[in-house]
Amino acid sequence: MLPVINFENYQVGTPLVKILDVDAPEIIFLPGGYANGFQFLTSNSKLMVFSNFSLEDSKRDDYRFDYKKFYDWEKSGC
Repeated sequence: MLPVINFENYQVGTPLVKILDVDAPEIIFLPGGYANGFQFLTSNSKLMVFSNFSLEDSKRDDYRFDYKKFYDWEKSGC
């Protein structure tokens, strides 16, 4: 989870990293103004995503960033 201060000039805060475990399921709430990314650590992983936006609204709220821009996935050990 990454707090985005300004989407236009890629100004962000400090990322929050959370590793989820099948034996301790969790719900993670992402408020408006946050970007997210995920990486599966096992081949049989599943992720369920729920939204309060319609599909049309989601299309207008779709920002894409290079996955390496704000977080070093290789260095993290994930």
